[in-house]
Amino acid sequence: MAALKEEVLKLLKQGAQRFEREMLTKHLSGPTGASSLSVQSGDLRRTLSAGVASFGNNQVRMFALIGTGLPYGKIHEYGGVITAKNAQYLAIPLPGFGAKNQMGPRQYPGNLVPIRTRFGNLILAEILGKTKSGRQKTRKYKTGATWTLPSGDVEVGTAKSSILPVYVLKESVTIPARMEFRETFRKEAANTLGIIRAQLRSLVVKVNTSFMKKYENWHSMTRGA
Repeated sequence: MAALKEEVLKLLKQGAQRFEREMLTKHLSGPTGASSLSVQSGDLRRTLSAGVASFGNNQVRMFALIGTGLPYGKIHEYGGVITAKNAQYLAIPLPGFGAKNQMGPRQYPGNLVPIRTRFGNLILAEILGKTKSGRQKTRKYKTGATWTLPSGDVEVGTAKSSILPVYVLKESVTIPARMEFRETFRKEAANTLGIIRAQLRSLVVKVNTSFMKKYENWHSMTRGA
């Protein structure tokens, strides 16, 4: 019985490892899509853990955890609506325009002004003028990218300025369920259970074969006696 329990534990641990690899490679490594999230700070990835727990002498269970201590872990799994609470709007960093993932408008290094775009979106933008020599100013970020906005892309007071959109302002944002943590665990649990059943059947066949050989040897010896 002890050897059988050890075999089941080994197979469960292998299942937990497969689950972790599946989550990390397919759902937590980007790009952001219907069933995956891009890596931002990496905090969510670091909370992922899976293993096996024993209960009493004969009970074992595979488990998995993610998002412990992170307020946004649950919404990526279940989806939901995020609403501005301490301000009128949520400031959402625009991809590629210099605002770091965890940087809010107050930490942004340039001066931001609210602008209503021609499509009706309210944004926070940095207005970049020209140098004394007449060259267009740009802003270079740690990513190495330098960004300028083509003239006329956003309507603003002067044609001598270049507009750098940094944040879009929204009263609320709907986050779709896209992490697939529960579904991935359910599939791997079913897969692991199938492996365990197949292994147990193999062990039963081996035990029965060994018993039958011993019985036949004993039977032949008793008949000869």
